[in-house]
Amino acid sequence: QKSLSRVFNDPPTEVTLTVLAAFGVMLLAEGTVLEVSGVLAVVTLGLTMAAKGKFFISSCSVEVVEHFWSMLGYLANTVIFFVSGLIVAARAASDPSLLGSSLWRAVVLWILLHAVRAIMLFVLW
Repeated sequence: QKSLSRVFNDPPTEVTLTVLAAFGVMLLAEGTVLEVSGVLAVVTLGLTMAAKGKFFISSCSVEVVEHFWSMLGYLANTVIFFVSGLIVAARAASDPSLLGSSLWRAVVLWILLHAVRAIMLFVLW
């Protein structure tokens, strides 16, 4: 009881526990005889925490935990798209014919995506 009360209302500790829970579920899923998807296990943990885990995080730590995971998600998204861009650029540099044949498709797709985004903003705003 005393050790749990020290963790409760301590935002850095509660953030650390959520990170350890995510890593622990990943290791348990992929590093044992369970042989299940670690990604799906972490997603399941996230859904469980969203539904029932709120009650295990103190009210003063909820905002800190949410901001931490939002920032981590943003950083992960940035890294994924940056690395994807590097891979595409490296492949285009190694095969110049690939760039010429796909460039117009990329431009059309870019324009189409922005048009759809503008329509959605006008519809949902």
